[in-house]
Amino acid sequence: MKPLTLVFGIFVSCASVLAQQPREKPKELDTLGQNLGYWTTDVTSRPAVWTPQEIKYRCSSHAEFVLNGWFVKHIEVNHIVDEPEKVGKSIWFQSFDTASGKYVTWAFQSTGNIAHSTGTWDATTRTLHHSEVEPPPNTTSKFTESYPSPDSIRGSIAFADDNGRTLFDMVWTRTRQAGIAGKPLAEQWAAIGAPIEPIPDEVKKLEMFVGTRDVEFIQRPSLTVPQGSTAKGTMSGRWILDGRFLMGETKLPTFQSLWVMGYDANKKAFRYVLFGSNGRIDENIGQWKEADRVFDWMLVNGPPELTRKSTTRRLDGGRVESHVLAKTRDGQTQMDLTIKAIPRQ
Repeated sequence: MKPLTLVFGIFVSCASVLAQQPREKPKELDTLGQNLGYWTTDVTSRPAVWTPQEIKYRCSSHAEFVLNGWFVKHIEVNHIVDEPEKVGKSIWFQSFDTASGKYVTWAFQSTGNIAHSTGTWDATTRTLHHSEVEPPPNTTSKFTESYPSPDSIRGSIAFADDNGRTLFDMVWTRTRQAGIAGKPLAEQWAAIGAPIEPIPDEVKKLEMFVGTRDVEFIQRPSLTVPQGSTAKGTMSGRWILDGRFLMGETKLPTFQSLWVMGYDANKKAFRYVLFGSNGRIDENIGQWKEADRVFDWMLVNGPPELTRKSTTRRLDGGRVESHVLAKTRDGQTQMDLTIKAIPRQ
């Protein structure tokens, strides 16, 4: 799979949902319910150009519905067979996007890798066919997961180049478990261990978002909120995946979100993905300006009819303040939002 962002996405996304009514969940989410529970997985990475030697992995994972049942959250701990000290971790979120009519998966790994795929369900063969959103250049891929029984999942992913050479070839079988024996899986997953690779210095800039904060959303009159509004809530952030990423949670009276943020060395930019309790997914990409102590952000998957600029500034005393301004093509203000976050004492 091909080798992410955060509070700011929370700021941006929460602002736009404060005035929205809850949406009805699509029935397609029932398909993802097949993943719920504890699993062990046997994985084989077959010899290929990218991985010349065969490697076998053993994984333990757990999946549950979160955010009002809009997403399935998976956590996984894995190690190379016969090398239990070489531990890797991952987290991924799955949902169904009603706009595109496709299943959506976002995965984050302790190696720093980020994967984003969409998929379709074949009810006849009981198979999810995935497609990488950003595959490596000049490659084709095949990525499937089938459900032969309620207690078994079989998957495979392969990449080939334009000349037909197999670049990567991996297969796996998941087997449902009554529970995971030994050290609790969540405890293993949450522990911050030694990074598999050196963590980029850029990731350390996210330290300012660790901890719990009280937040206030102040919306000035706009097309979204003609009379303006205010809302208060809480926000928390913590390191995950051996310090490679930051994961947080924001809670408002009518909206909750989980978000993951990190630094993408390939894009040379910060990225975050937000998952909302109304089924919303926001992807942002940003740059840090050290002289101004500010992040500049761009929403990647926003509607084309809007232009939106957002900044988040680090203030003294651990305070953070963000501003979001969105306008329509004819210059009307769709959103004018300020978010103030103050660390709890």
